[in-house]
Amino acid sequence: MCYFNYSKKDIRSLSFFYKICNIFGIVPPYSFEKPDSQKSLWKKIQGVVLVSIIAAGTAYSIYVRHTYYRRLYTITHLVLDYLDEFLIVALAFQVILNSCFCDPAKWIRLNNNLQYIDEVLKNRDSHETNLLRNVSVQFFVYVILYILATVFLAYVWICEMGVVTLQAYTLHLFCVLYVVLLHFLTYNLSLGIKLRYDDVNNLFRIEESEEKNIIVSLRQIGSLSQLLSETVALFNDVFGTCLILITGKSIVQLLTCLNFITNNLKSENEEFKEKLLAANLCLVIYTLVSVSLVMVTCDACTIASKQTISWCYKLQEQFVTNSEVRTELFKLAQHVSANIVHITAGNYFEINKATLCGIFGTTTTYFIVILQFNQSSAK
Repeated sequence: MCYFNYSKKDIRSLSFFYKICNIFGIVPPYSFEKPDSQKSLWKKIQGVVLVSIIAAGTAYSIYVRHTYYRRLYTITHLVLDYLDEFLIVALAFQVILNSCFCDPAKWIRLNNNLQYIDEVLKNRDSHETNLLRNVSVQFFVYVILYILATVFLAYVWICEMGVVTLQAYTLHLFCVLYVVLLHFLTYNLSLGIKLRYDDVNNLFRIEESEEKNIIVSLRQIGSLSQLLSETVALFNDVFGTCLILITGKSIVQLLTCLNFITNNLKSENEEFKEKLLAANLCLVIYTLVSVSLVMVTCDACTIASKQTISWCYKLQEQFVTNSEVRTELFKLAQHVSANIVHITAGNYFEINKATLCGIFGTTTTYFIVILQFNQSSAK
């Protein structure tokens, strides 16, 4: 079934994107019509093939770079290049192994929870009238930008190094595609959770009604809040390790680009240097925007869950001290307070605005170290 024009408030809007991710082994297969937790033999074969291609291709591309690019790179270029390669390959391996060989039960429960919440909130079959907010349109634009940036970067390097660039970096760009798709996936899922929290909080806008009906509504809010809390826990289990690697990859990517901008390669081709400068500036902007979107949206989930508590205490003022509704609001506030959601990177650290500031701070610190090392090496 086609869900191209569905709103982000209906999880089925990600159906097409899930299929793309499944082709690359990023997520297990999931059907919104007939969820199936059985792992097929074909999926394991797909995992073996992808892991084998990436492993063999990485070994060959590193050999090519070591042979042909040493004359062009400085020591800091080489170290950051190898570190960047390690992180993107580790990320690709992690999602492929998790998708193709591990039990998909958590992934299925996560999507089943979101589908159930959509039914309760009556968001199923909701359509998006704004074309720019459509998930499929955003995905196609995102992919087109990635392709254009990849083609331009490949063109710049081919002009300087020749077709050996394709041997050195084709597999690298394939693995970068995993990073791009994971950015889009984690952003949209965390945004979906945030939107559902907003809809749950909107249920507090209770018009004048009997106390019995208000209590039923409050208990429904409590049930949905609990389910959203469980969904975030499942999200953390599925994507926790990925978020660690995405954070590390973002820092290394920024350092690599800044190093290319400030530390000249061993080349006399000024036109090549100018084009490479432009390409790296574009990569800096992309990295900053993509990682910021993911982390700010994850932080918004926590903020939205805390707003439920604020609504509880705000509405208590409208009822007398000993009323049953006021007591129910107090119980709901306590329940939600004990289940404030936090999206984490494998339970090592929270993904929020503070983490984003940490990325900027870490990048700045190591960039200063790299600058000092480059200056001392040049003497």
